[in-house]
Amino acid sequence: MVVAWSPVSARRYYFTLLTLIAALILIFYQYALNSGPDYSLYYSLLKNVVNEENCQLPVIDPFDETIKKYIIPVSPLVCKKLQPELTKLVDGQLLIDLKELADSGYSVDSVKCEYRCFFRSELDDVTLRYDPWVFFSNGTFVESCEFIEVSCSKSFPPIKIYSNLHSQIVVKKDVVEKTNKKPGILLFVVDSVSQNNWKRNLLKTLGVLENEYSATVFKGFTKVGDNSFPNAVAFLAGIRVMTVGYEDELKSEDGFFDNWPLIWKDFKNENYTTFYAEDYPEFNLFKYLANGFKKQPTDHYFRPFWLQLYGSFLHRRSTHLCYGNNPCHKLQISYLEEFIKKYHEKNAPIFALNWLTELGHDWLNQVGIGDEDFAEFFRRMKPYLENNFVFVFADHGHRFDPIRQSVIGRIEERMPFFSFSVPKFLENIPGLKSTIKRNSRQLTSFWDLHATLKDIIALSRNNAWKELAGKEHVDDALDEGYGDRGSSLLRPPSEEKKANDVGDAESDDKSTSPLHPAPKTKEWNNVEDDDAIDESRKLSLIHPPLEEDNFEDTGNVADKESSRFRKKNAENLGGSTRGLSLLRPLPKKRNCEIAGIPEDFCICQRENQINVNDSRVKKSAKVVIEKINKLLEKEIKNKKCRSLELEKIKHSQTFLPNLKIAADSSGFYVMYRVTVKAFPSGAFFEGTVRHSVNSDGYTVIGDINRINKYGNQSSCVQSALLRKYCFCI
Repeated sequence: MVVAWSPVSARRYYFTLLTLIAALILIFYQYALNSGPDYSLYYSLLKNVVNEENCQLPVIDPFDETIKKYIIPVSPLVCKKLQPELTKLVDGQLLIDLKELADSGYSVDSVKCEYRCFFRSELDDVTLRYDPWVFFSNGTFVESCEFIEVSCSKSFPPIKIYSNLHSQIVVKKDVVEKTNKKPGILLFVVDSVSQNNWKRNLLKTLGVLENEYSATVFKGFTKVGDNSFPNAVAFLAGIRVMTVGYEDELKSEDGFFDNWPLIWKDFKNENYTTFYAEDYPEFNLFKYLANGFKKQPTDHYFRPFWLQLYGSFLHRRSTHLCYGNNPCHKLQISYLEEFIKKYHEKNAPIFALNWLTELGHDWLNQVGIGDEDFAEFFRRMKPYLENNFVFVFADHGHRFDPIRQSVIGRIEERMPFFSFSVPKFLENIPGLKSTIKRNSRQLTSFWDLHATLKDIIALSRNNAWKELAGKEHVDDALDEGYGDRGSSLLRPPSEEKKANDVGDAESDDKSTSPLHPAPKTKEWNNVEDDDAIDESRKLSLIHPPLEEDNFEDTGNVADKESSRFRKKNAENLGGSTRGLSLLRPLPKKRNCEIAGIPEDFCICQRENQINVNDSRVKKSAKVVIEKINKLLEKEIKNKKCRSLELEKIKHSQTFLPNLKIAADSSGFYVMYRVTVKAFPSGAFFEGTVRHSVNSDGYTVIGDINRINKYGNQSSCVQSALLRKYCFCI
């Protein structure tokens, strides 16, 4: 007997079948929900991310609504006039300003002035030596002294009415004039300024750099260490130090750094005249909780001037950021300016590291005080710097200002400002400008800067600048095996390394996350179904989509270029592939792992806010505090530091690494970033915790960052690491 298959029966059959399937899906989903649904969604997102092995840079509005409360304009710096400005040093002559003297009610005969030269001792980085005081008259020559202290007193009664310090550049006798177009190097560093904070507070300087120097700002530039020292050593020596999770690649057993392979030694060997100036002497790169240098590290070294200034009575009386009537930062800039001019006259190549710390270090917006002065300096120096590489950058963003406790502040802190311009004689090299522009949109770091400096030395030595000429579009110049840290910012990048152009874009949807559009719910376990999140939601949850560039297919030519550039890079770096010169092609694939950027500083991660009451977040926060107490175990036992407790969880995120590194031999894992407040210190800490799904274990990854000021809370310990954590008893 044959039973007819009616449309009604068919509908009933399919309805029953679909109902059964739906029930099975619901049962399966409820099971998944109870066993950690956030991980299934997490894994799904990982699988559907485009360009998963490349970095997609976060787009951050410098004036986002969530951080406006931290952006407070500062008033211009006005130094309180404490004394008449009686003397100045011009072309080796000490001059007395007779008009200033008369305006102050003194005659030439009623005042006696004397000077003394002071120098760095030959023993250490702290001791100074002094010549005897010598009385002088207007126009006295003091050509042999780099640093001079002046004092003027009334003849009767003998009361001091004026004191000051002067500096000048005394050209070295062994200077070698430039004969083969060796370009100079200027590294102009302003401490603690993120890319966005530079746009907010140093806009005039940015305009001069971009418009008059044709400088390019690198939007994917990332720090590789927590504070100034590891980032500085990365570009000065190409080695990793003071980075939690990594063994120091070089140590100073006695606290001195004379034997370290700092880049200025390489330039000195190439007959460059070297210069190093850094203010804030007690917190200098090589002196903070260390001993600095036994011998003077560079030809011109400004530290003796700052030691004398910071120890003076006049400085203690002065307005903050001033020495007497003058802003402190202008004193160092003047010294740098004279250095550049004097050796320009000699047609001699220079290497200059100018580091300004105090202006930007303590307060987010304070750095804006220097904007006009920086801009004017670069305007004045343009004719003298035409044949120099000019690198203007910061070491990291702000680490302690209240903005650091915000989501945007955390990203900004990892992305220091970085720009550079090339010498005028290189501007006409085919393809160079477009190469720099393309590379400015890539993930880069201080490893790349170090490799660039090494490469400049090699190119200068051989006058081999024509090597930089190349095709406008080379996409396969390097394979993924080329080096582990650093890439050329002047060579064409490969397609897979492209990241979205940060630009000055603002978020169209102000109600969403300041970094990228957020999902409607803040907890993974509120999502009802993977299907409810379409592809655009998945991408918007993570980062804005990339704007693809069109690259020319170079075929076998690219393979030849790859081999040639790899060989050349190894030669220039002494056989090392630590970093890739900024003058060489970028690798095809580049994320933080490949670029040597620690995971806790990586800006490429796809992340989402997660509820602070989530049990996994609470466990992560607990593990962070336990880790800190473990680090302080000896100090707690010796009753130096208090044991810390968790007071509250401020906020938390879960973030997505690339799929290839989201699982290891022990199984799939999830990363949490938690910001916690500790009791009794009131310290805010930020830690990254890895949760292994298989074992349900929680492990702190990398460094735990202190993100608010700690002042003298930890003065009872000498370790730079433990000072971030200790609350002295």
